[in-house]
Amino acid sequence: TLSLTHRAGDRSIFAEGALDAAEWLAGREPGWYDFFEVIDDA
Repeated sequence: TLSLTHRAGDRSIFAEGALDAAEWLAGREPGWYDFFEVIDDA
C-alpha cells in the first residue's frame, strides 16, 4: 500500500504561487502554457 499526504500550514503559499505564475505570464504571447514551464523558468 502506498499512501501520499499533503499538508499546508496555511493557504498563503498557494496565493504566492498563483501570483508568481501571473507574473511569469505577464507580457507573454497568448497561448497554452504548461505549469512545468513556469516552474522550469523559476
